[in-house]
Amino acid sequence: EMIRSKLHSFDEGKDAGEYIKETSEKNAIVYAQALPVLTYYSERKVISIPSNQSEFEKNISVIKPRYLMLTLYERSPDWAYKWPILNQNMTTLEKTYYYNNDRTQASTQIFSFRP
Repeated sequence: EMIRSKLHSFDEGKDAGEYIKETSEKNAIVYAQALPVLTYYSERKVISIPSNQSEFEKNISVIKPRYLMLTLYERSPDWAYKWPILNQNMTTLEKTYYYNNDRTQASTQIFSFRP
């Protein structure tokens, strides 16, 4: 029963990876903490979000990531969850996945970086 209850625990990661794969070039880079599952399903380079916000902001212009994925399953640094809201001039919310059927509790969000 425990195994069955976990059967769909990575569905959002799978769906997010497939979305990224469908909507980006092969050389796209993604910032996320869910490295194994997202790398597998997106077939894109996934880089861990640094614990230091200033390092992340400095690296954006160098790395030029296409997406930022935030999820509750693989915790990012606390500052990362506020960053897209505070930097709406740099990102756009692309996709939200929910872990409840009435779609009120988001579990995973994908943001794209503006060119």
